[in-house]
Amino acid sequence: AFHQPLLSLSPTKNVNYTTFGGVTDWRTDVLLSVTPEGEILDQMPVAVMVYGSNDIIPVMQYEITSDAKVIVYRLEAVSKVSIPLSDFTSFTANRVNRTYEIDSDGKFVLVDTKRYKAKTYTREMLADRAYNIYSDKGTEE
Repeated sequence: AFHQPLLSLSPTKNVNYTTFGGVTDWRTDVLLSVTPEGEILDQMPVAVMVYGSNDIIPVMQYEITSDAKVIVYRLEAVSKVSIPLSDFTSFTANRVNRTYEIDSDGKFVLVDTKRYKAKTYTREMLADRAYNIYSDKGTEE
């Protein structure tokens, strides 16, 4: 479902952010840059939540800062071996923060990337609704 526009972002165009949440086993939220008339100017995946039988596990989250930047926080697994959700207890991942601004054409532009040293994330930690991927300060690589 569409959510209300969060901010007006562009001084040269009347552009707003709107989020659109997907209906899948893996909830994927896409942030849209739209005009007041509803024209979609750009889109970017910003949140992924994996639904287990009794929990929800975030692997990507985002925030919009007061100065209209979008920061996407993503866990990137160190191992390329797939772990079935039913067997998942922990995994080692790097947190990667990507910061975007919106340009005068309403496009998301990557302006900064920070990569953090790998650490182990447990299912219990990630499934805790009070936990946010970005709440752990971590150590930059």
